[in-house]
Amino acid sequence: MDSTETKAATAQNETAPRMVTLRNKIGYAVGDMGNNFLFDMGQLYLLNYFTDQVGLPSAAAGTVFLVAKIWDAFADMAVGTWIDNRTNITKRGKFRPFLLWAAIPLALLLIANFSTPNFSVTGKLI
Repeated sequence: MDSTETKAATAQNETAPRMVTLRNKIGYAVGDMGNNFLFDMGQLYLLNYFTDQVGLPSAAAGTVFLVAKIWDAFADMAVGTWIDNRTNITKRGKFRPFLLWAAIPLALLLIANFSTPNFSVTGKLI
């Protein structure tokens, strides 16, 4: 095989789409299922915490989750678009600055989430 045939074969391999095997699909699905299982368990605990410890009515606690899910749907699209359209990518990569800088507000919000001040139901809901 001469160099022209080698280049043609290499070019053909680079342009051919890579197929995802069934084994890989099942592997990713099982990993995602485990992640979602733990996430949902945390949400169920949080709903129980809001109703039993904080003292929110069930409908109000459910509404908090509904509003959060709707907000999350739009926020995920907005942030994903923002990250994908970034042009100033540092040596740390596209996502790492967001992960590093989001850790501080996330920690503060987590502390606030499990604080139970002596407010009225409306104050606790807010």
